[in-house]
Amino acid sequence: MRPDPQQRALSGTSYDKKTSLMVVFILGVIIVVAATGSLYVLSRARASPSSNCATITPAVVPRTIPVSIYDGAFNPNDPPGYYPDRIVLVIGVNNTVIWTNNDTAAHTVTSSIAPQCGTFSSGNLNPGDTYTRTFTSVGTYQYYCVYHHWMVGTIVVKS
Repeated sequence: MRPDPQQRALSGTSYDKKTSLMVVFILGVIIVVAATGSLYVLSRARASPSSNCATITPAVVPRTIPVSIYDGAFNPNDPPGYYPDRIVLVIGVNNTVIWTNNDTAAHTVTSSIAPQCGTFSSGNLNPGDTYTRTFTSVGTYQYYCVYHHWMVGTIVVKS
């Protein structure tokens, strides 16, 4: 005999912390994508007078994309350490990323490969700390944790 679906719902299902974080993140991404829609306006790219680095100034307020340094990220048997570990951003739509250290160990978010003038480093992020970066140059950025070399991520920025 099949269990009554209502009884199954009432019996409670145990989810681990990582699964809960994934569900919250996925819901957040769905909301951001739905909210931004397909309409956005980009201003033209222009070089800063004091450098050779081209940047694009958005004509709309960009949305923030969350990245979790999840609980247990320090464990080399549980890579990649960042969730999500690959992001595609569009300048002017969602080009700001906020990393949150949800782990019990200290971490960093440090670029290993970046376009010219695009290097970054969060410095030490203790448990609960955050680091925010707005990407204004098109390109591919790879990053890692200086304390835990197996923790890696990639951000692709498009115009």
